Amino acid sequence: MTKICPNCKKIFVPAMRWQIYCTPKCQSNAWYKRNKEKVKARLKQNERRKNVELKVCRNCGKQFMSKKYDQIYCSPSCAQAFWKKNNPKKIKETEERYRKSHPEQIKKRHRKYILKKKYGITIEEYNKMLEKQAGVCAICHEEKDETLAVDHDHKTGKIRGLLCFHCNHVVGFAKDNIEILNNVIEYLTE
Repeated sequence: MTKICPNCKKIFVPAMRWQIYCTPKCQSNAWYKRNKEKVKARLKQNERRKNVELKVCRNCGKQFMSKKYDQIYCSPSCAQAFWKKNNPKKIKETEERYRKSHPEQIKKRHRKYILKKKYGITIEEYNKMLEKQAGVCAICHEEKDETLAVDHDHKTGKIRGLLCFHCNHVVGFAKDNIEILNNVIEYLTE
């Protein structure tokens, strides 16, 4: 049984019944002829991808070497920053949803931030101080349900201990002045 190759029009004897083309080369040439436009488009696309251009980032304005023809940011972080800058309502909504659904985590994170920023201590150091004071106020020695405040010298920034709300305010209203506190003691003992 012989067949005629649809590509080169040669007569050949197929090795298998379903063989259409005389050789694999003839088969690939026929495929190329059928898909010529697709191949050209793919080659153009690959050529564009190969071309590395000097571009300016839309977010930060820095020049960068673009590896992709559609790249407009110098880095993923710039792309994210640009999106955040242009979508403040979506950011606010997302943050609000997170705050509502994770109030305890927000409270812990805020406490951790305040301790570090105001007093320069970590939550672990705060807990060690609390343990050292046996969980009570350093002045009145009462156990309170509230979180104890970090008492510090306003001039040096040195931490003195943990105080309850009332004791912290007494020390604060006395402006850390021992003389004023002695006058208070004299007044109360009269």
